[in-house]
Amino acid sequence: MNAVMRLDSHPELNVGGVQLAQHLKDTRATVPRVPGINTKIRPITMLATAKFLRRDEVADLVVMQAIPHRCDPEVPSLTHSYYLLSRHRELAEIQDAEWPDTYCPLKPGSYDLLFDVLDEYIDVMKPKRGPCRS
Repeated sequence: MNAVMRLDSHPELNVGGVQLAQHLKDTRATVPRVPGINTKIRPITMLATAKFLRRDEVADLVVMQAIPHRCDPEVPSLTHSYYLLSRHRELAEIQDAEWPDTYCPLKPGSYDLLFDVLDEYIDVMKPKRGPCRS
């Protein structure tokens, strides 16, 4: 899901996702560069048009599937988290990455940000199970 739904709690993540997608398009890159790492992972790029799904559109997509409300949102966390770190570099594991993709789980605020996003998707998609929190 990344930040393809308009996020009320963190709209800055939508903006960062658009900028990443535009950067990849402009540079014809397949992945952002990470210092010291030669990766083949291609991030899920977001809508470079800056048009995001509204909450009601995401809810409609869940209802339209074969088994309504059996949709578990796939929200990248810990790694592949370009959408979280585009505007929160202070949480990045590798601070000088062009586009950080891994947040540091020890940094204050990393889980607050992730759980804010998860809570929004869970509220809209109403999956049968939620994230595990201890």
